[in-house]
Amino acid sequence: MRLRATASPQGAWDPSLQLTEQCLPGLATTQTCLAGANRSGPAQDETLTSPNDGPAPRAAWLVVDTASPPGALQTFDLDLDAIPIVPGDLCAAAELLDAGGSLQSMAGFYDDFGTGPGCALAAGPDRAFTVVVPAGHRLSATVSAFLADGGTAFEPALAVVTSSPCSASSPCAVAAAGLPGNGSASILYDNTSTTPEPATLVVDSFSPTSASFALTLSLAPTVLAAGDTCSAVVSTVATSSTLPGESFEGFVDHYRPAQQGTTCAFEDGADRVYRVSVPPLSRLDVHTTAPFRHSVSLIEAPASACAATPAVCLASRSAFLGGASVLTWENTSSLARDVFLIVDRQRQVTPGPTELDLGIDLVPLPLHETCSTAGPPITAAITRPGETLAGAVNDYDWHPSLNARCVQATSSPDLVYAITVPPLSTVSATVTASTFDAVLNLVSAPGCTNDTRQACLAGADTQSGTLETLSWTNPATTARDVFLVVERRTGSPGPFELGVAFSAGPTPPYRVTPVPSACLQLSGSAQSLTDALGDDVATAWAPLPFAFSFFGAPVTTCSVTSNGLLGLGSLSSGALAAAPVNEPIPSAAVPDGFVAAFWDDLQAAPGAVVRTESVGTPGARRFVVEWAGFTLYPSAGERLTFQVQLIEATGVIEVHLCQLAANGGNAFRTAGGSATLGLEAPSGVSGVEASFQSPRLATGEAVRFTP
Repeated sequence: MRLRATASPQGAWDPSLQLTEQCLPGLATTQTCLAGANRSGPAQDETLTSPNDGPAPRAAWLVVDTASPPGALQTFDLDLDAIPIVPGDLCAAAELLDAGGSLQSMAGFYDDFGTGPGCALAAGPDRAFTVVVPAGHRLSATVSAFLADGGTAFEPALAVVTSSPCSASSPCAVAAAGLPGNGSASILYDNTSTTPEPATLVVDSFSPTSASFALTLSLAPTVLAAGDTCSAVVSTVATSSTLPGESFEGFVDHYRPAQQGTTCAFEDGADRVYRVSVPPLSRLDVHTTAPFRHSVSLIEAPASACAATPAVCLASRSAFLGGASVLTWENTSSLARDVFLIVDRQRQVTPGPTELDLGIDLVPLPLHETCSTAGPPITAAITRPGETLAGAVNDYDWHPSLNARCVQATSSPDLVYAITVPPLSTVSATVTASTFDAVLNLVSAPGCTNDTRQACLAGADTQSGTLETLSWTNPATTARDVFLVVERRTGSPGPFELGVAFSAGPTPPYRVTPVPSACLQLSGSAQSLTDALGDDVATAWAPLPFAFSFFGAPVTTCSVTSNGLLGLGSLSSGALAAAPVNEPIPSAAVPDGFVAAFWDDLQAAPGAVVRTESVGTPGARRFVVEWAGFTLYPSAGERLTFQVQLIEATGVIEVHLCQLAANGGNAFRTAGGSATLGLEAPSGVSGVEASFQSPRLATGEAVRFTP
């Protein structure tokens, strides 16, 4: 049944009605209102209706209120009626409708459907019909005002609701149409599933009227227009193109806001799809101009990727207020990449133009635009006065919370220069600019990607003046390839002079040399350290099998953590700090005095072990610490096995990466993208870093630290 309540004021005061599930005093924000009415003015009746479509009686509180100031006695008449719910008044009572045409009326129907996501539903009476859409079929429906009832104005709207159960309070429409002032509305909906789909077709109105209307619908096998979906694209754009006046007429809304996830931007209206082949080392610029809200989303081929939920986009951009918009994406690989460009418009809510101008530009990336186009490595001192940030775009944003060396210059245009730093040498880079305050970051090769988790080898930003200088020392005994990224903090992108110089670096406490991995097979007598298998834990200090020279001083005990650290010292109690968050080396933070074999937030996978064993004869022994079968927290797919080997006679330390397998997990972190590898002295003020948050590590590699 439906409750209809009418309050008729006696006098010039303005009543309002609220129907609630609870009766809470004051301004209770947790109160649930079933219905409300406050549309009329003083001395006029207020009427609300609320249906109970459930199988049992429902208790509710009817509150009569007013915003009129206190004064004369405010009296009113209250009429309550119980009205049967007629077929089609609600989703639960929707009328089954077959294809064809029929004349209908809004007489006896009420306003139950609100303005849920994507709906064209309005404030007038509404009526629900059930339509079964066969698999692979298109529903086409049109509602038109029928003026034989005396010429009463009727401005209809349509919505297709497929949610189950259908809810009148918040319908989730998959298609909607209707404009105030129009005497008709038409809608298209495709059932792309493999089974018949029951849908609720809601006819609504923009004005409170009981006029009649003509409703026609058809069901036919779906015939997609070219570009209606990713799979319906018939040609590929391979050169820059201008496409003025692209119409959405006849196109269906296949890509909806509920599918967009966090990387795409879809609207609730019709969409068109274009396939674009982006050449290697090229930039795609998509220009759109339209008087209505629209969005552009870029999804990489194959076409099936467009149907994923949530969708994963390479880039997206929305023009919330209409007008002109530009989306930019760069193909930094050495191969062409096919992408689908989904241009989506907001459902039309006001009369006006329905066309969009589209421009697709494919341009080669200029020299130094990205790491992939950084040019030949700089290997000797140079001075380049003619460089400029003008015309460059933003490709890289670093994340300073992950690495104190990084300097953030969000959304700044940037240029990249490749540099080869000789072994045990220091590189110094200087930028002199007159129009902007420069920011410099040095990034390890081959990692240089637009991933905010990636850290820098060094960063520089004085935040004042026209001169910025950055220096970094390569501690390895082999040359190191790096990328210098030039950005700006403030000012206008303009010309600058770049200077690069090399000098002999300070003598490091250890020489760092890459060597082939030679993981040792531990015997059955190896000691298992079960205390290192928990979450963020470390073992108690235990004696080493031999005294070992570490940063020039003997150490006699060790502690092993679950996060890839081997502590070395002369302590007899306590344990090394477990330290789940890795740091650069050296760092003022604890712990101090350790070997970072693969320092990250790790966890033991089922069957994982931490073992130690001394192998060889006295005077030439190796003390081996092995982490086997570990994974990355909070992931679970990766499998990491690595060893630290302390060599007795020479004080040499080796780190061997026996297995770094992503197994469908986090490949970036598996390659060392959030890990530290190196040595830090017990004092904490010196150390040697082989890798820090750089995704450049792989199975079968090893690093030797020679004092």
